[in-house]
Amino acid sequence: MDTTQKEQWKEKRVRPTAWLARTAAAAALLLAGVQAAHAGYDVGVGKADITAVELGSLSAGFVFDPPYDGLQSRQFVRAFDIEDGASRREVMVVVAEMGLASGNLKRVALQQLQVRYPGRFTDDNFVLTMTHTHGVPNVGNASNPRLFKAQVDGVVKAVEAAMADKAPGSIEVNRGQLRGVGANRSAQAFVLNKPEDQAVFPERIDTGMTQLRFVRNGAAVGALMFYGLHPTNMIDEAFSFISTDNYGHAARRLEDDVDQGRPAGSRRFVAAFAQTGTGDVTPNINFKNCNDVDPPFWVSWKTHVLARHDWGCNRGSSTLGPFESMRDTGDKLFAAAKSLLVAGGVPGKPIGVGGPPNQRLNYQYKAVDFAKIAVSGKYTGGHGDQATCDPAWGSAFAAGSSEDMGSILAQEGADNRASLAQIVSILINLPLVPAIVKPLLDASYQPITSDVRECQGRKDVLAALVPGPTSLQVVKLGSLTLAFTPFELTTMTQYRIRRHLAATLNAGVDDVIAVGYSSGTVPSLQVDSTGGYVVTPEEYDSKQYESGYTAWGKWTQPALAQALDAMAATLVASDAKPSVTPVVPAPQDPLVVAARTPEDKLPAAVPWDGVPLFSGMGVVLKAPQVVQHEVNGKLKADDKRRFLEATFVSSHPMNRLGSIDSFLFIEKQAADGSWKEIERDGRWGTTVQWKAIALCINCRSATVSWQIPADAAGTYRIVHKGNYKPSWILPDVVEYRSATAPFELKA
Repeated sequence: MDTTQKEQWKEKRVRPTAWLARTAAAAALLLAGVQAAHAGYDVGVGKADITAVELGSLSAGFVFDPPYDGLQSRQFVRAFDIEDGASRREVMVVVAEMGLASGNLKRVALQQLQVRYPGRFTDDNFVLTMTHTHGVPNVGNASNPRLFKAQVDGVVKAVEAAMADKAPGSIEVNRGQLRGVGANRSAQAFVLNKPEDQAVFPERIDTGMTQLRFVRNGAAVGALMFYGLHPTNMIDEAFSFISTDNYGHAARRLEDDVDQGRPAGSRRFVAAFAQTGTGDVTPNINFKNCNDVDPPFWVSWKTHVLARHDWGCNRGSSTLGPFESMRDTGDKLFAAAKSLLVAGGVPGKPIGVGGPPNQRLNYQYKAVDFAKIAVSGKYTGGHGDQATCDPAWGSAFAAGSSEDMGSILAQEGADNRASLAQIVSILINLPLVPAIVKPLLDASYQPITSDVRECQGRKDVLAALVPGPTSLQVVKLGSLTLAFTPFELTTMTQYRIRRHLAATLNAGVDDVIAVGYSSGTVPSLQVDSTGGYVVTPEEYDSKQYESGYTAWGKWTQPALAQALDAMAATLVASDAKPSVTPVVPAPQDPLVVAARTPEDKLPAAVPWDGVPLFSGMGVVLKAPQVVQHEVNGKLKADDKRRFLEATFVSSHPMNRLGSIDSFLFIEKQAADGSWKEIERDGRWGTTVQWKAIALCINCRSATVSWQIPADAAGTYRIVHKGNYKPSWILPDVVEYRSATAPFELKA
C-alpha cells in the first residue's frame, strides 16, 4: 500500500468516528435546548445534620434558663432548590432548625457556596430562614468556631444534597386550617387593632397553613409548610435539653411517615416548617393558669418564673409536662401537614404554569435602613404620612412575654421609667462603661438622646441601637409570593403586609406569605442577633413585650409593608429581572477561616476527657432500671409512663461532631441472637443527659433514657456511643461504643 492509499484508508476510518461525534454533539445541543425550554421547574430537596451538644451554652431564645446538658432531638437543615425550566432562574430556600436569624451564618455559607458553585447563589436568590426553636444554642461566632463551623457545614451540605437531587418536576400549593395548638399571648395588644381587622382572626391568631408540595414523577419528594406558632413547648424541666421542639418533631415525623417502607438507600422525603405570623402566638395554651399562680414571697428567688414552676403550674397542652405538650403540639402539626400532603389523593394547585419569566420565578433583595424614613399615608391606616425613628428597644422587652410569666426587670403594659431595667440602662450608658460592656456581652448600642426618647413615643427606651441596613427578600413563585424578613411578625402585622402586597400584585391575600426569622443584616442589641419584633401601630401603644422589642417606633410595621410592597411592585414590572448582589470573596474573614479549617485543627471542645479511677470510657455506671419521671418537680399518681435508664462513663459530645450519628441506641435481640436497632437519639421518647462526675477532673457521665412503649416485650440492651479524647497533647479522638447487659421487658 503506497502513501496515498494509506491516507485514503485512514480518512475512511476517521470519517465514521467524526460523524458519530458530530451526531452526538448535535443531540446534546438538542437535549440542552429542550431542557432549557421545558415548561416546569427543576426541583431538588436536601437535608443535613447540624446537631452540636454545646454543654454549658444557653438558649437562643430564653433568658432565665439553665445551661444545656442534654439532647432530646437532633437539629437539621433542610434545603429546597427551585429552578425555572424556561428562564433558568433559580432560588434556594433553606430552613434551619435554629433559634435566631444570623447575618454571619448566611454570609459565610454564601462564601462557601461560592467556591462550590461560582456565581450561582447570592443574597438575592439564597434564603436562609429559621424555625425559631428556643431549645438550641445560638449561632456560633469567632469565640466558638467549632459550633459555627458545624452550623455552616450543615447549611452547605443541605444545599449540596438538594443540588444533587434536582430533576424536572412541579410544585403544588395546598392550604388548610389548624386550630387548637396556639393562643395569642398578647391579647391586650391584639384587641387594640381595628375591629374589621380583628374579625379576620376570630381566634386572635392566624390558623391557616400553606404547604408547597414538591413533586416528581407523580410522587411527592418534599414539602415546605408555612405556619405561625412559637416552638416553645420545651420549657420548665425540659429547659436543659437541646430540642427542635414542636416544629422539629412534626417535620421528622412527616419524613418518617412518608419514608416508611422505602428500601434502604432510596431517596428520602424532606419536610420543613417555616414561620409566618408567630410573634404573639404561643403553644403553651394554658399560660394564663400560671399567671394566676401567686407563690409566697420566700419562694420567689429568681423572678416569679421558677417559683411558679415549682408551685405546680403547667403551661402546656398536657398535664404531663413539656415533653408530652411538645409531642401533642408536634403531632397536630404533623397531622395537618400530612392531610395537605395526601389531600385525599387529589393533586394540589400547580403554580408557575405558563406566564412570563418574571411571573414564573423572580426575586428581589434589598437592604433597607429603616431609621428616620418617610412612610406614606397609604400604609399608616388613615393616619397620614408619618416617619420612623432611630432604632431602640424598650424596657417592656426586658419584662418577657406573657407566657414567660414575668421578670423582676420590668412589667408589660406598665410605666417602666423607674424599673430595674431602666437602672440597668443608666448603668450601661455611664462614661467608660460601654467600652467594657460591649466587648464583654458582644453588644451594640449607642447613647440615648432626647430625640430618640421623644420619637419612640410611649416606649420607655432601654437601649438605643446603632442604625444600619436590614435585609429583605421577596420571591415570586408563580401565583405565590413569599416575603422574607428577619423579624418576629405578630398575627396582625403579617396580615397587613400580605394585604398590601396582594393589592399590588392583584392577587388574593392567601397567595402572599410573610415569613419571619430570615437571616441577613439587621440592627440588634447583640451583634449578629435578632431584629426583634414588628407590631402594628395600635399594638405598639400597649407597651407589651413585643412592642418594647419593635425597633423603629410606632410606624415600624407600615414602613416594613411599604418597603416590601415596593419590592413586589418591581417584581411584576414587564421587564423585571432578578437583582444581582455579587458575593465578594473574604478569605481572611475570621469566620470564613473557621468554616474552612478542618475540625481537628480547631480548638478542642475539652483539653482531655477524664476517666474515674478504676473505671474506663463507656463503662456502665448504673445498670438499666425502670423509673418514673417527675412533672413540675413532683411524681404524678395518674402518670402511667415508665422510662428505662442507664448511665455510662462518657466523653464531651462536641468531640469530632460529624462522626457521631447517634449517642444512643436501643437494641432488641432477634430470634437468631443478633441485635436490631429499634430506637436512637433524636427519636421521640429517647434522651441523653451529661453530668459532671464529682471529684474527677473533666469526667462526665451520660444517662440514656427511653420511654418504654406499652407493647415492648423481649430482650433489650442500651448502647452509648461517643468520641473520647484521651490526651491533652494529642488532637486525636477515639470512638467508643458500649452496651449494657441484656435485660428482659414484658408487655
